[in-house]
Amino acid sequence: MSRNSQAGQLYVYGNAVRKEESIPQRIPRQFQEPPRRNPNVRKNRNKALSMNAPYVVFLAAAVFACLTMCVGYIMIRTENMRLSNDITSLKQQIEAVSTQNDALDYSINSFIDVNNIIKVATEELGMVKSSKDNIKLYDGTEREYMNQYAEIPQ
Repeated sequence: MSRNSQAGQLYVYGNAVRKEESIPQRIPRQFQEPPRRNPNVRKNRNKALSMNAPYVVFLAAAVFACLTMCVGYIMIRTENMRLSNDITSLKQQIEAVSTQNDALDYSINSFIDVNNIIKVATEELGMVKSSKDNIKLYDGTEREYMNQYAEIPQ
């Protein structure tokens, strides 16, 4: 679009030219004095803008409630973070104790000596080794277990 400076009209170039439209001229605004209002309107406006005692009490209660909720939220959040840290430290303690338990279990299993067990059983506990006379063999049946109806002879 271009504007012809001589004619002051708007020209549109192309094959789909629209109808000419004239640009509306701006009319400068002049300062107008506001209309005089009724004194009751001014009185009501001033009354609406002023704060009375119940309004101030309501605002104070609303601010107090908001501050109480914010402080409560911060306290709950702090407690949550403390408990999370406690859980983390307890998990680390469990891991350490579990590692110690595994190490002790391994050391106990490595010290099991069959010869030492036989020595303690025979010397300190008074047990005796079995001989061929003490062992009695029974013929098994086709079943895998045996019912005992009487005392085993010695």
